Amino acid sequence: MSDIGRLLLLFLAIWIPNPQIVNGEYPEIYVAEGQNASGRVLKLHDQELKRIFIRNNQRGNYATRIGSIEVLSSEDFYLCSGQDSQLIHRSRIGEELFHESKNLIKQIRSDRSNQIWWSELSKEPQADEAVLGSLWKWNSWRNQAELSHRIQRSKIEGKWDGAFDLCNGRVLIATEGEKNTIYDMSDPKAYVKLLETPIRIRSFRWDSAGKVWIVDQRGRIILVPNPQIPSSFNVVLSSPIEFTDFDFDASH
Repeated sequence: MSDIGRLLLLFLAIWIPNPQIVNGEYPEIYVAEGQNASGRVLKLHDQELKRIFIRNNQRGNYATRIGSIEVLSSEDFYLCSGQDSQLIHRSRIGEELFHESKNLIKQIRSDRSNQIWWSELSKEPQADEAVLGSLWKWNSWRNQAELSHRIQRSKIEGKWDGAFDLCNGRVLIATEGEKNTIYDMSDPKAYVKLLETPIRIRSFRWDSAGKVWIVDQRGRIILVPNPQIPSSFNVVLSSPIEFTDFDFDASH
């Protein structure tokens, strides 16, 4: 990286305004700011936000934007820009390309065994396609990617842009449109609506206590404490730099 590039990253790290905690006390979470070339990750701890890292792509072979983040430990992160075909693994020794697809990789999650999953969309989608995209997972025994689910257009309402989550063995996806909806698609034959909300969903986490945490299209983190009362929600975090995704600390 050039000296000018290093100075730019330092400038962004210092001068990008920090997010604000809006409402209440919440568990420790990692948040990704992805609407900027700096690609910062911060951690909410004891009601304060601390910068964990700012992406530094010295080799210049992948995007530094962070579109999705999955945290296995404080030194074990999976990232993607949401705008290219690369899934990145970041550890204490640096970043490396974990997987590259022929499609766009949109979001990343892990299951209870820390198996990595991700969503994919076609680079050139067709308006009449029956399949909107797919979910994949990494088979560590075979050291290869495996197709898990295809998202069927006929079974959802609205647009699917890759938002999904894994919770208690369930596979969930979120769509946006006139009704922003979270579906349980664990049974590929019958998608079940779990939540309809006025919040435009960019990404989400459905925690083990049944609460729904949403990053909306304005880049705010919003908590829906009870999915049975979707009109009741709280803004948890907001930032002048939009959030794209977040993850709970591994102890949550």
